[in-house]
Amino acid sequence: MSFISYKYILFLIFLFLCCFFTDKKYRHYLLLISSIVFCCSIHVSVFATACISLCINFGLGICIVSSARKNTLAATGVLINLLLLAGFKYVLPPWKSSHVWYSLGISYYTLQNIGYLLDVKNRKITPVKNILDYALYLLFFPKFIGGPIETAGGFLAQVKNAPAITDEKVSHGFRLILWGVFKKIVIANNISFYTSQYLALIPVQNFYIEIGSLNTLATVILLGFQLYADLSSYTDMARGAAKILGYDLSLNFANPFFVRTVGEFWRRWHMSLSNWFKVYVFYPSFLFLQRNINLKMQDAVAAYKIHYVVSISVTFILLGLWHNLSLNFLMVGIIQSIFLSLEIGWKDMNPEKPAHSFSWMFIYPFFVFICTMLFFFTHSLADAFHMINSIGLLNAPARPFFKIYDLCIVTSFLIFMLVVENLHYKKDLQAEFNKQPVLWRWTMYAVLVLAILYFGNYSQQKTFIYESF
Repeated sequence: MSFISYKYILFLIFLFLCCFFTDKKYRHYLLLISSIVFCCSIHVSVFATACISLCINFGLGICIVSSARKNTLAATGVLINLLLLAGFKYVLPPWKSSHVWYSLGISYYTLQNIGYLLDVKNRKITPVKNILDYALYLLFFPKFIGGPIETAGGFLAQVKNAPAITDEKVSHGFRLILWGVFKKIVIANNISFYTSQYLALIPVQNFYIEIGSLNTLATVILLGFQLYADLSSYTDMARGAAKILGYDLSLNFANPFFVRTVGEFWRRWHMSLSNWFKVYVFYPSFLFLQRNINLKMQDAVAAYKIHYVVSISVTFILLGLWHNLSLNFLMVGIIQSIFLSLEIGWKDMNPEKPAHSFSWMFIYPFFVFICTMLFFFTHSLADAFHMINSIGLLNAPARPFFKIYDLCIVTSFLIFMLVVENLHYKKDLQAEFNKQPVLWRWTMYAVLVLAILYFGNYSQQKTFIYESF
């Protein structure tokens, strides 16, 4: 059941009405049942796989708190989760058909399970006593397939408090869903129409001679915007669906392209994922190095910096490999860690100058982001280097690749999206929008709906890019 299908719309409307007329102390049971239905509507194996994971981790959480060997049990739990992830995502698929349903969402709820066990071990939260509450935390359908990655403490507190469904939440949720559909159908799918054609041409011998350098460069840039529009649209729709049901999910993007450093980019890009790796990978690895690896250097600050850079490198390499165990995603992690390390080095050499003093506006971090797109969307290192070679040839295309009219339309909507989200970051457009007359607000809704109906591309990706992870 895709977020952009009529079935999902009817499902969400029906669920909202049921929740609205149900006593809020029983509402979380209704949400759990609906989440199970959502998982089973994709495939029963999706629910079965998640059930195995949630039962194991629910039991481990209770055992950890009452055990004298908390560290051992927590480490065992992390290992079990990683084995389940590897087994369902990488070992079983070759034995089955190409439609591997049972691993859908497993990368996300595996991180949530690991975070839960480590938080219980570190006494940040108490273990959940009711397995139904933990099941809702893991299976809650808006975030199940593609995040945001929620902490157990934050989400379970909402389950316990039974949040109310208010007019403000419903209107905000509706706007988020509409904005998300606009970004997915009008922007991401229209860009995908061209980028998918280009990526399909890469295996063709000497494709870059026919395509030309400028078309390759334009495609790489469009891939970056496609990824943002696709991933952020899913987050918007997930947060919107949760809002109208009374729940709050984490903000995942905060105007990431208008930054001056790679470090700042990662504080605003896929924030629930980057925060998870910061809390559960970077901090523990940095503390481990500080306590156990003595570099025997006279300069303590230099040793601190080395430990810091190594921890960043480990974190981003693992973050890249979380997407997929391949050389391409290893390169994604390496590229990010290299530039983050260079920023630290620049700060040390120029303590009175900010790290962005060698950049102009957002060009530098955007360039780094685009470099990773070469490896993110291609199937092998060879394909990525073919694209780099195509850009480096500086040759003219043998035939037109983009339709100028379509490209202008997509670019216009892309600029509109970036301007709106930049304004929202600087000033709360939600509050400003609510102050406007009703007629003006509904006119804006109508304009977005007409844009979706007239300019939307319904033939391209009906799924989201991050569903494959």
